[in-house]
Amino acid sequence: MSPSVKRAVSGLAILFVLVSAVALGRRGIEDPARDAEGRVLVIEYSDYQCPACARAHPVLKGILQGYGDKVRWVHKHYPLELNHPRARSASVAAVCAERQGRFEAYHELLFSRQKDWVESKDPGARFKTYAREAGLDARAFEACLPDPEADGRVSADIREGDRLRVQSTPTFFVHGERLAGGRQLQEKGALLIERALRK
Repeated sequence: MSPSVKRAVSGLAILFVLVSAVALGRRGIEDPARDAEGRVLVIEYSDYQCPACARAHPVLKGILQGYGDKVRWVHKHYPLELNHPRARSASVAAVCAERQGRFEAYHELLFSRQKDWVESKDPGARFKTYAREAGLDARAFEACLPDPEADGRVSADIREGDRLRVQSTPTFFVHGERLAGGRQLQEKGALLIERALRK
C-alpha cells in the first residue's frame, strides 16, 4: 500500500472513530462538526481540577460570545484522576447541577473557585455551598451526589474521550478539528468557526 493510500485510510479511520464516538454523547450529538440545527459544534473535554482548563475557560467564553446561536458548546467530563484526585467528584457535582438545569452556573463556580475547593479539607461541603449559590434545590443536589447514574455519566464521557484519544485537558474539537489546550484554542478556535460558517 502506498504512503498516500495509507494516509487516506488512516484519515478515514480517524474520522469514523470521531463520528461514532461523538454520536454516543449524552446531548444528542450525531455529527462532530454540526448539531441537528446546523450550529457549529465546539466540544470540550475538561477537568475541573486542571489549572490549564481554568485558564482556558475565559478564552472559550470569549470566543463563544461572538457567535450567539450559530455555535453550540458541549462540555464533556474528562477528569484526570491520577493527577487530579478531586476532579471526578467535581464532575459528578456538575452532573447533579445539570439535572436541575443549572449546569452553566455551577460550571462557572467550579472554575472560579477552583483553588478554594481543591485545597479544602472537605471539598464536598464546598460543592454543596456552590449548589446553594447556583440556585439549586439543596436536598435534590445532595441526594444526587451518591447516585451511580450521575457517576456513570462521567464514566461515559471518559470512555468517549478515550476512544477519541484525548490525552490532555483541555482538548477541544471545533467543527471536528482537534485543538489541544487553551493556546491552540485562542490561536485557531475563531478561525475554524469562521471557516465553518462560510461553508
